[in-house]
Amino acid sequence: MKCLFSIIIVLLCSQLAWSQQIAQVQFIHNVPDKSMDIYVNGQLYINDLFFRAGTNYVFIPSGEATIGIAPANSQFYADTIKSFKV
Repeated sequence: MKCLFSIIIVLLCSQLAWSQQIAQVQFIHNVPDKSMDIYVNGQLYINDLFFRAGTNYVFIPSGEATIGIAPANSQFYADTIKSFKV
């Protein structure tokens, strides 16, 4: 379980759109543990991210965000084990 908290979250770049600011984020699961779900600001963004897998770029609103890590197949943000403000 301690390894689960070591997930690497890579914020690759942030860019300005015409009407709003958005950020491009890529999540990489590099901990030899079970798959996990990733929530951004309380919404499920990535479902069942497996070990040594990475996502494509995901667009999220720029600014402060809360990233939550939950066991795979979680039902709600309340299922998160750990959350980070980035």
